[in-house]
Amino acid sequence: MSEHTDKQETELEAGPIKILIVDDSPISRDILEAIIKSDSGLTIVGFAENGRESIGAVERLKPDIVTMDLNMPIMNGFEAIENIMAFTPTPILVVTTLEINQDPRLAFDALAVGALDIINRPSLPETGDVLEDDICREFINKLKLLAHVKVITHIKGKRFQRRTPDIASSKEVSQKIVVIASSTGGPKALKVIISSLPSDFSAAVVVVQHMSDGFIPGLVQWLKSSALVDVKQAEEGDRLQAGRVYVAPTGYHLKIDKLGRLLMVDLPPVAGLKPCADILFESAARLYGPRTLGVILTGMGQDGTKGCAFIKEFGGRVIAQDTETSVIASMPHSAFLAGHVDCVKPLGAVADEIQHQLLTMK
Repeated sequence: MSEHTDKQETELEAGPIKILIVDDSPISRDILEAIIKSDSGLTIVGFAENGRESIGAVERLKPDIVTMDLNMPIMNGFEAIENIMAFTPTPILVVTTLEINQDPRLAFDALAVGALDIINRPSLPETGDVLEDDICREFINKLKLLAHVKVITHIKGKRFQRRTPDIASSKEVSQKIVVIASSTGGPKALKVIISSLPSDFSAAVVVVQHMSDGFIPGLVQWLKSSALVDVKQAEEGDRLQAGRVYVAPTGYHLKIDKLGRLLMVDLPPVAGLKPCADILFESAARLYGPRTLGVILTGMGQDGTKGCAFIKEFGGRVIAQDTETSVIASMPHSAFLAGHVDCVKPLGAVADEIQHQLLTMK
């Protein structure tokens, strides 16, 4: 895993990164332009006011990355992403606002057809100093990171079809647990894994996905649309049941108490993250011991590495997504380098490996 990751991180030094801004709102375009121009490593090569214009602009300007709004006239962002990823694959960051995004599932469907990540549109700080604003800096860093991701062609028009969920009926507390950490590229990876779990899945699943505030409810609905297990946003006091997936909300850390219930913990962020997967993983390991299975998926940073150390210490096991299928391999690679990973699998094989590991747990 190390050679590919080192290359990925070295590429982050190159620049300037060419950006195409796609948004029908002049105000939004002006805001994004001001933020992007504050960093000398970024340059704007063009603007498009709707999805149809963006398709031609990508072909003509060959940007390194596209910021894509979703709610636009003539052709919306989702349709534009389908077309771009089918014919001129280019890294795409969905930049939207919750007020205009009437159907949050549309944003996550955009990830399914090839967009790399989704964020709330940043605002200009009142002080005017863009580089001193955490949200603006996060946006700039994300552009730099995703611009170097090698994207693949997606078949135009291929969409996930809704299936009727078959919710597990067991009311007993789950005797085994799967804890998952994911960040950049995580929603799509979670979709692949969770949609592959059977309705009689034998463990509870708790997910920490790093996302901008306000997007978790939409993610939950999007995951439910193709799942045979139940998927819900985690709530205080939820008792962990086999065959159910609990997704951590933003703004709280998640722990599991001695009765197998979820606790929302309002502690400071850890390395800028809230929720932090390390906190969830440690509490799961302490309660479930050798019946704990950790899964580290695509993402930037090292969240989950310390938590995996606890899982291994208490006799549990850890699966990591491989470099080749990770959008950003830093999180699984960090756990791998630390020696806390039992097996490395491509995304398409993770769900089967989860079931295999659970079957061999006593």
